[in-house]
Amino acid sequence: MRWITGFILLMAIACQNRHSRSNAPELSVIYGTALRAEPGEKSKEILQLEPGDRVTDLKEVSTFVSDIIFNDTLRQEPWLLVQLPDGRQGWIFAGALRPAGQNAAGIRRWLLQKRFAAFFGPDLAQRWQSWTALPEPRSDTSTAIYYREGLALRDTLNLLISRLVTRQTDTPLPDLFWLNEWSSLFMLQQVNEGTSVYLFTDFRVLNKIASTTAGKQDDAFAQVCLETFPADSIESALPVWVFPLSAESSYSNLGQGNHLKMLRAVDRALLAGDLFRPELLKWKNRVLEDITGKDRIYWQPEEKILAELKKIRESNFHCLDNTDRIALEARYKMFESPSANGIVVDVRSGR
Repeated sequence: MRWITGFILLMAIACQNRHSRSNAPELSVIYGTALRAEPGEKSKEILQLEPGDRVTDLKEVSTFVSDIIFNDTLRQEPWLLVQLPDGRQGWIFAGALRPAGQNAAGIRRWLLQKRFAAFFGPDLAQRWQSWTALPEPRSDTSTAIYYREGLALRDTLNLLISRLVTRQTDTPLPDLFWLNEWSSLFMLQQVNEGTSVYLFTDFRVLNKIASTTAGKQDDAFAQVCLETFPADSIESALPVWVFPLSAESSYSNLGQGNHLKMLRAVDRALLAGDLFRPELLKWKNRVLEDITGKDRIYWQPEEKILAELKKIRESNFHCLDNTDRIALEARYKMFESPSANGIVVDVRSGR
C-alpha cells in the first residue's frame, strides 16, 4: 500500500513538472552557439547548439551583459538559464535566442526585458513592464497615479544607474539608451560631462496624456511643467528662471521676470484643484530656493532684481505661506545692500 501511495505521489510530481515546463516560454536558437555551465564566454561548454534548436526559458538572467559579435553585428545582451528537451540545463547568450511565435516587436520587447533584468534585477524589470503596460489614463486622477508611479520607478532607476557608474569607474559607460524604448515619458540623456546618464521627464508626453483626459487639473499641471522648460519641454538642470553657463550649471536670472511668471503659473494650477498640489509646491519651492539660496549668484543688476521681488511681494499668491513671505521679505532687504550682505549681483556686466 505504501509502495502504491509513493508511486502515485511521484507520478503527480512528474506530471506537475511536465506541466510547469510546458507553460515555460520556448526559445529558438538563431545562431550557432554554446550551452555553458555558467554565464559567460569563459565558462565550461556543455554542448554546441545549432540554428533551429529549441530550448525552454527558465526565467533566470545573468547579472551582467556580454558583447558578442554575430554576423558582423555586435550584440550586448545577458545570459539566460535554459533547459534542453532532454532535461539538461545551462546558460546561453540571449543574443543567440528568440522567443518562439513572436513578431519583431514582441522579440524586441523580450530582449529589452532580459536586458533590464540583467542591469537592474527581475523584480524592478517586472514592475517597470507592468507600469508601461497600463492603459492610457482617462481622468486627471488616473494621470496623477500614472505619473507618480512612473516617477517612483524612474527615481529608483536613476539611483541604480548612479551606483552602476560609480562601481565601474574604470570601464566605459554601459549603453543604457535602450531604456528610451520602454516609455516615451522618460528620456535618457548624458550628464556630468558625459560621464553618466539620467532619465529625465519629457513633459510634452505628459501634456499629450493630459489633453486626452476628461479633467482639467492634469492639463494645468502639465502647463506649469512646460513653462518650466520652454526650450524643448524636457526636464533638465536649467529651468526657465536661470541663466545657463553650461548644460548643468547656471546663475540665477532673478530680475528677468520668470520667477514671477512661474509663481503665477503655480497659483493658476492650484486654483484648478489640489490633485497635483504636492508637485506644484515642489516647483514653487525650487523657484524660492533660486531667489533665497545663500550661495546663489545673480546675473541681473540690483535694480532689476528688486523690481521683480517687489512685484512678487505685492502679489497675493495663494501658493506662498507665511514662512515663504518672511523669507522673501528678508531677502529683499538683503538685496538693498547686496555687497554688504555677501550677495553677488550683476554678473552679466562683467564687473
